[in-house]
Amino acid sequence: MHKNAIPNEKRALTRTSLIIDENNNNSNEIIGYFTLLIKSFDLTKEVSNESRRKLTGNKNATVFNTILIAQLGRSDQYKGRVSGDIVLHFAR
Repeated sequence: MHKNAIPNEKRALTRTSLIIDENNNNSNEIIGYFTLLIKSFDLTKEVSNESRRKLTGNKNATVFNTILIAQLGRSDQYKGRVSGDIVLHFAR
């Protein structure tokens, strides 16, 4: 995260969000983080028109865009107190 988050944000490739512990003596420690990425998938000729319509709303679409969780992490300081499921909840 240290190397890629800011450069990828500047290039509009990803968005990284921090989960902050606002109740920890006003220190605002980082509990965890997640990075979202918009990914495009080409819809080949083998994909039926019905599937294209369900995925994109357009039976003639050639590309399907979706949001992926590229990275997900939790601080070791919160191990046993904050589960990965909680971090994942924030990413939804």
